[in-house]
Amino acid sequence: MIGIVGKKCGMTRVFTDDGRSVPVTIVQANPNLINRIKTEETDGYNAIQVLTGQSTKNPKKSDAGQIRSNPNEKLSHKLHEFRLNTNELEQVDTGKEITVDYFEKGELVDVTGNSIGKGYAGVIKRHNFKTQDATHGNSLAHRAPGSIGQNQTPGRVFKGKKMAGRMGNVKKTIQNLEVIEIDTERNLIFIKGSIAGHDNSFVVITPSIKSKQKEREIFKTPIEETPEVEAQAEEAPKTEETPEVEAQAEEVINQENSTVKSIDISDSVFKSEINDGLIHELVTAYRSNGRSATKAQKNRSRVSGGGAKPWRQKGTGRARAGTTRGPLWVGGGMAFATVDRNYNKKINKKAYKRAMQSIFSALIEEKRIVAIDSIKIDSPKTKLGVEVLNSLELDNALFIVSELESNLVLSLRNIPHIKVISVENVDPISLLTYERIVIDQEALNKLEGMFS
Repeated sequence: MIGIVGKKCGMTRVFTDDGRSVPVTIVQANPNLINRIKTEETDGYNAIQVLTGQSTKNPKKSDAGQIRSNPNEKLSHKLHEFRLNTNELEQVDTGKEITVDYFEKGELVDVTGNSIGKGYAGVIKRHNFKTQDATHGNSLAHRAPGSIGQNQTPGRVFKGKKMAGRMGNVKKTIQNLEVIEIDTERNLIFIKGSIAGHDNSFVVITPSIKSKQKEREIFKTPIEETPEVEAQAEEAPKTEETPEVEAQAEEVINQENSTVKSIDISDSVFKSEINDGLIHELVTAYRSNGRSATKAQKNRSRVSGGGAKPWRQKGTGRARAGTTRGPLWVGGGMAFATVDRNYNKKINKKAYKRAMQSIFSALIEEKRIVAIDSIKIDSPKTKLGVEVLNSLELDNALFIVSELESNLVLSLRNIPHIKVISVENVDPISLLTYERIVIDQEALNKLEGMFS
């Protein structure tokens, strides 16, 4: 399977259109030059040798003969071999180059490299062994591996026994990594997640072996426009560009539930693509920020005092004591102290705005938003509030107004499943909880300005 050899540049993150942060590894994959083609007739298997990396006049002796077998090619210090199938063997040719165009955005790939060496490590770090007792008479054997031998039969240690030794610096393949972006001008491939190897180390990228394989062109030819196509483009009459429609009509009713007029609402706020994952992220963050943090208690290491023994070791008739910070002492630390925990979660402004657009678009699609010109109640009486709800045929609704009026708030506050908020205090929980969302015209204009 043909792939490409590149250098790992490091890790960073990129932001998607909906504001989501994606960790990526950048690989600099310069064009791989096909140095030699191996076939079953000559070598017993089908493969190609590719060259990449900086040119050098003193390659390794094991690679020198292979590289100099073709005197017309450049000398590079990295030689790699890819096995071929019959279809790929027919497309390759010596002297051609494999570039990053071989892969596509969104494709799954496998990345192979040598992991970072950790040096000589014990079994606790290398194989995740459990440590022995930290007390109860254990002396100098806290991180020891324990018994490794057998009985008299077989009387030896089996090969492959998990023991201390060199950790890391082994060949590792990370499978099913997504290609986030491809920069053909700078020969860069942005791969989601981490890959094996340190910065500036060589890695091999191949199409994912677990995904469905498709036939692809190894060397993509640029599309050239024929003279006939150019002539037709010149002869075609110029048509006036029609501006894109960015608004849709929404009916506005009055307090008596009769249609008054139609207004245009912004497509960017009320007709955008619905992103369920981003809505879930916003609701989770909003609920987490509403939780109160736990109180922190002091353990024996955080209380003051206890630097010296309260009395001498023997001769006082009292029990021995080494500190006054223990749980038995008044003012001492707690035995099992609770740790302060904060549940706050952050969400960036772009993701917040995009999630609110998704919520409003979902409400419009489900026809749960009611646009009203204005709501006025003469006096703060619940009876008048019930009359307004009956005329609008509402029993579970959220009223979003441009300015809070005391008569409106007082007349509706005692009615169950009814809530009145100002446009500045709009929150995702309320929007998703209530069955109908009643918005006056001024508040609608403010929402478009806030989230467009």
